[in-house]
Amino acid sequence: MHFAFNRASTGCPALRNRAYTGMEREQQLKTAARAFLSNRSRNKINEEAEKLEVSEIFDWLVSR
Repeated sequence: MHFAFNRASTGCPALRNRAYTGMEREQQLKTAARAFLSNRSRNKINEEAEKLEVSEIFDWLVSR
């Protein structure tokens, strides 16, 4: 859910420009998660270092 509902800071996922609705909410949340995870400015594979570099949002999620 944090991929959809966030505090709108620079490192967070983009805010949706429409409301989440009951009937479509599950699909809307999956779409938001996929969009955030595929955003190469926040999550990427560093082939030279052979590392997955992910957004700092994951540090926050793990520490909660």
